[in-house]
Amino acid sequence: YSVLYLGLLIIFYLSIALVVFLWLWPLTRDLAKLELQTRQIGGEGKEQALGISARSTIYPLANAFNKMSGRIRELINSHKEMTYAVSHELRTPLARMKFSLAMLEANDNTNPSQLENLQQDIHEMEGLISSLLLYAGFEQTNGKLTLREGDMKSLVDQMLARIERGPAKSIDILVDDQSAGKPFVCEWKLMEIALQNLLQNALRFANSKIIVRLKVSDNQQYSLTVEDDGPGIPPEERERVFESFVRLYADARNQKGGFGLGLAIVKRIIQWHQGRVSISESAFGGASISMTWST
Repeated sequence: YSVLYLGLLIIFYLSIALVVFLWLWPLTRDLAKLELQTRQIGGEGKEQALGISARSTIYPLANAFNKMSGRIRELINSHKEMTYAVSHELRTPLARMKFSLAMLEANDNTNPSQLENLQQDIHEMEGLISSLLLYAGFEQTNGKLTLREGDMKSLVDQMLARIERGPAKSIDILVDDQSAGKPFVCEWKLMEIALQNLLQNALRFANSKIIVRLKVSDNQQYSLTVEDDGPGIPPEERERVFESFVRLYADARNQKGGFGLGLAIVKRIIQWHQGRVSISESAFGGASISMTWST
């Protein structure tokens, strides 16, 4: 019996060892994948999500890692874009200012048009720097919101009262309030920035008309839409315009395209509200940009 007992004991322990191996091997394999992916973070290779089975013990950890990795990549790309944009965008107005100053120093008769162009360049640089600082601030914050009820129609009216429509053309801005007096719930400081960027974007391209449409559904879904009668945005460009520093219809003589940060900021704000922003063609042939979110 001792030989039989010894044999059964060996089989028993071997079975336990096999079970432990079969349990630990997938865990060891997944941890090895996690270690390899961690070493590759920040590299220049193509971003790949960590592929872990939903049955794995570390599946929640893998999901958290993928979100962290995506955020790191986004920050790295944003930093690169901002660096390239600053070096490129500031170089042109600086060169014009240096040339104008050199001309003024060489000429005793001050040309008013040169001074006006110089002031315009300075204003352009100030606008760019303010946009860059605002965008950088959004990149560094954690997106925690203080949601409160409020009157969106009142906010729109206040912004329209102080917005600069420009002397070059007459733009009619109408407010179509379909909220039936229901309050909006949002982070009001951020929503004011988003609305301001949408209005400024519409003012750049509108020919004569802008409509701001407000809606609140019965299931507490909020919608804010800004439409214009400008050239519109081609369907193939409607996702790209939400990337930072993307400008359409801008050339050296006409800076209608702004700095390419407005819609990127709008997208970030509405993402923090767990909503989405979309672009379609307006009834007037221009662009219709809608922000929708719920609480």
